[in-house]
Amino acid sequence: MLLYFTRKLIFSKNAGSIVRGISFLCMTGIGLSVFATILVVSIMLGLNDSIHDRTLAIEPYFELRPKPDTPTEKQVQELKSKLSSFSGAHIFAASKQDLLVRTIDGLSSGVVAYGYEQKEWEWVWQRIRAKNEFLDAPKLYQQGIAVGIDLAHELGIYEDEEVVLFSPESLLVAATERPEYQKVKVAKIIRTDSPAYDSRAIFYDAFLGLPQISSDSSKQDKIHIRLNDKNDYKAMKRKLNSLGLSFTTWEDKNRSLLFALKMERYAMSLFLLFTVLIASFSIFSVLSLVINQKRKDIGLLQAYGMSKNKVRNMFSGVGLLLSLVGILFGGFVAILTALALKEFQFLQLPQDIYYDYKVPIRIDPWFIVSVLVGASFVAAVGSIIPSALSLKESIVDLIRGKTTS
Repeated sequence: MLLYFTRKLIFSKNAGSIVRGISFLCMTGIGLSVFATILVVSIMLGLNDSIHDRTLAIEPYFELRPKPDTPTEKQVQELKSKLSSFSGAHIFAASKQDLLVRTIDGLSSGVVAYGYEQKEWEWVWQRIRAKNEFLDAPKLYQQGIAVGIDLAHELGIYEDEEVVLFSPESLLVAATERPEYQKVKVAKIIRTDSPAYDSRAIFYDAFLGLPQISSDSSKQDKIHIRLNDKNDYKAMKRKLNSLGLSFTTWEDKNRSLLFALKMERYAMSLFLLFTVLIASFSIFSVLSLVINQKRKDIGLLQAYGMSKNKVRNMFSGVGLLLSLVGILFGGFVAILTALALKEFQFLQLPQDIYYDYKVPIRIDPWFIVSVLVGASFVAAVGSIIPSALSLKESIVDLIRGKTTS
């Protein structure tokens, strides 16, 4: 019955070209708004996941400051025994210090030197090697370092070239004193796709260290905890808290970035949801036009015995049916497009400009359901209002074509 009335009231020749045209525009607008909302938010979720993965490929999930009165290696072993229930957790001794680097051409820059154990370096390399041109992890041998690609481009550094490292404190020594420095060889130029590391980081073997400048006051010993499965993050955080350990998480270190990403996602989602709501509410204009043209027919239906509630439900159902066609079609096409983008990666950006040159996608079923349900709810409200207004008029006024409300 509902399909019959929809065809007769909206899509028949007697309905008029204006009603048909506005109805098609209404369904198209609803479909496009739902399509854009689902697809754009899926891309934003994918970009967020990509940024998280890039960050966690080089940064540990947890960073602990070891006790100064106990060797770091001993504390690492104790921590491994306490966290033995987490099979996917890897614990390493590491170090970090601020240094200055000078090239053979006299160019210099401040850098952050990260000391990694060889096993931790191999763990990191498994996650960044796809961005580099070789498969095996370069060895961090004594007096050999790896340099971020942007830093290498800035200073004109090439592989197998020697550079000089010295501490900032050496700039304060008297002119008669010889500053401490160390010559090292650039073993490899690497790309992490993390701007903070590509532009300012060098990596060395934490076990071998940089002996000639190891007394630098900026050097800090660290204990890194890395996880194979990011789903263990919250459980590990609770465990470390229960042990009374002081630690810094990757979220703490990237608080500003994560907050900016969250606000950007919320703002874009809210803006797109408003377009969905506005498009869904446009069914109000379609039903108002149909009811205005079919006033006499509504009066005749009531004169023949159809109750006001049935008339209201009929017109509300027509409006809701039109809206659902647009909503479901837009959602279906958006999901297909997102799956195609994820599978075939046919939409790519310039690789030399963007870190994410392949557009990442994450389809969130809960968000899709919320968009479809929200759009349907607004469309239902927009369908009920004009139908309810038509019931306030008497049968005589409807048949005569008079307007009293």
